[in-house]
Amino acid sequence: MTEKDTAAPAAPAARRGSRRRRPDYKADEAAAKKAVATHRPGGRPKSHQNPVFLSPEYDQGSPAERLAKLEALISAAQSAAETSLIVAHNEFVMQAGPALIKIKEDDLWQAGGYTSFKDYFEKKWKYTEQRAYQLIRAVPVIAALKGVATVKINEGQCRELAPVARDHDAATVQKIWRAAESKGKVTAKALAAARDELNIKVAVDDAERTVPRSRKAPAPAPVDPVRRLAGYVGHVETFAQQVQGLADAYADAAKKDAPAAEKLLAEIRGHMAAAAAAFPQQPPSD
Repeated sequence: MTEKDTAAPAAPAARRGSRRRRPDYKADEAAAKKAVATHRPGGRPKSHQNPVFLSPEYDQGSPAERLAKLEALISAAQSAAETSLIVAHNEFVMQAGPALIKIKEDDLWQAGGYTSFKDYFEKKWKYTEQRAYQLIRAVPVIAALKGVATVKINEGQCRELAPVARDHDAATVQKIWRAAESKGKVTAKALAAARDELNIKVAVDDAERTVPRSRKAPAPAPVDPVRRLAGYVGHVETFAQQVQGLADAYADAAKKDAPAAEKLLAEIRGHMAAAAAAFPQQPPSD
């Protein structure tokens, strides 16, 4: 028997279309350990390619003490990361929101060759109409709660506080937030209850109070039935395009990401409400 006969068989060539190899977590862990081992005491790395900083104190003490110190390190890093995300989100809203308002109010979207503000933000920034107005609505709320709220302010919270920010001052918004916070988790429902309990009134006490004033347009001039019908067809086509992609995304998210699925479902419902509002209660007549 020759040496060739006793050699181990070569690994079969990878076939096209075969599944991607699973990550080698053991190799990743070994690489991380090697990176840490190459550093001088005191946290100064020998290699700028692997800037891992862990001081010698994390190697000292009993296993329980070391675990506690390392867990505290992770917790502090997690908290810092979450704070950074909140700050970044707030900065985005406080800069992008006013910019969108200015573009809308001064009709600057026309300079870009767009047919409407809606056409502008959908094509330029890939926002749905709902998302664009959510961003605009959040501006006065986040401005009022700067230094008060320590969590990312979501759409539900903005929906409750936007009319307060519109009709009152920042101190009133903060008062409602603190009242809700004192009783537990600050949800949209908790904010609404706090506002009612404090007897703080807004101009319109329903869901429409959250729509920015600049969004409300004057009543359209009467049009003939044919043009009116063409407009309805356009609404249907737009609605179908908006919902189709969301429906596909919802079907996928429903299998593996319940929170994301809920957000998509809420957006679909928003489009449905907008489509329903575009049609009269009675069919057009000539």
